[in-house]
Amino acid sequence: MATPFLDGPDETHPLAVQKWLVAAAVMIGAVMTVLDASIINVSLPYMQKSFAADVNQITWVLTSYLVAVSVTIPMTGWFAVRDALDGLAVAAAANHPVAAAVPPQAWLLAYNDV
Repeated sequence: MATPFLDGPDETHPLAVQKWLVAAAVMIGAVMTVLDASIINVSLPYMQKSFAADVNQITWVLTSYLVAVSVTIPMTGWFAVRDALDGLAVAAAANHPVAAAVPPQAWLLAYNDV
């Protein structure tokens, strides 16, 4: 009896499809990280002007983001192993637009005395 692993490449096999889904999830995550870092880099001069901060003070924004990403990556792996979440990358990718839309709304809190 032949096993699916020894029969040769079969693109209709469920593992072959999962391989491409995993690759797509990793690529989406990498693109989102680079995109977020680019957005922060573009916004640094505007934040520097708005907060009247010098270069040394405003670079902490990017440094804080990079530290947060560096801490989150191993935590994600730990959560995936601990909880056996197959859809963790998909859930994170789905949550990213929501999480990215919340911080720009912070000015509402500042002007509404919440």
